[in-house]
Amino acid sequence: MKYYLFFLSLYFYFISHAQYTLIPDVIFEQQLIIYGYDDIQDGQVLTSNINTITELDICCVGISDLTGINDFTALVSLEIDSNNLADFDISGLDNLVMLDCEDNILTQIDVSANTNLMYLTCNDNLLTEINLSENLQLEQLWCYNNQLTSLNLSGNIHLNELYCGNNPLSYINIQNGNNHNMFEFNAVNVASNACIQVDDEALANAASTAPYNTWEVDDSILFSNDCGTVSVDDILMKEIYISPSLVYTLLQVKNLEIENLSKIIVYDSFGNKILTSNKLNTPIFKLTNGIYFVKIILKKGQYNIQKIIKK
Repeated sequence: MKYYLFFLSLYFYFISHAQYTLIPDVIFEQQLIIYGYDDIQDGQVLTSNINTITELDICCVGISDLTGINDFTALVSLEIDSNNLADFDISGLDNLVMLDCEDNILTQIDVSANTNLMYLTCNDNLLTEINLSENLQLEQLWCYNNQLTSLNLSGNIHLNELYCGNNPLSYINIQNGNNHNMFEFNAVNVASNACIQVDDEALANAASTAPYNTWEVDDSILFSNDCGTVSVDDILMKEIYISPSLVYTLLQVKNLEIENLSKIIVYDSFGNKILTSNKLNTPIFKLTNGIYFVKIILKKGQYNIQKIIKK
């Protein structure tokens, strides 16, 4: 009888001292029950059942409150996409490497405490700004279909993949020393004449070598080493183009007055200078068929480089 009372008292001691985590969102807790981390719908879960979980996928079920998530302290990967989240606090998830919170109703996101974060997907929300200055390990960012007007990734030196299109972005800073490794970059359907600050404006504007020739951007985009010094003339330079890009006999420069032109230089695909002209319409029928690069230089010193194909 004594042993029975001893073990009974011990049982009630552990029960009374067990630590629980509040999970007020009914759907959130239901998902934990489905995964076997909880066994009864009572608005809480035993903390010891969740603080060793490294991956959690609770997408697409209508969760609106993520209270309790900070006790999942071992999480490395968290997928909370396609829910009804307007905000959340994940400041306690020090080990988090991957976060997918796309397709919610988020107006802001704070990942400043998640310094190990490498992969962030937050597209299809209502974000107006995002601060990633503390996420120095970040490699991939998907933030398209939001309301972002500027994006500063100058401190994210490992960034190699960025999808930020369908935002009213007028300024994007990816001058982080790693542009040569960024083979996936999409900034389509952003603000007209947006400026993207890059490591090498000449290479980015020429778009003739990898990875710059894989970048998907609007035609009006201006690449610059310093967007703070971009002038009206620089923006107008982006409006100048060669028509058509497939040339048979006559190379024609559009949207440029002859009095503003200094010269046009044509290079072959190996970088050799083939011809120089000071005319807006330059015959090139003598050139052999192939790919050429045309450098259009204005009298004020601005220039751009465009690719043509001679047929």
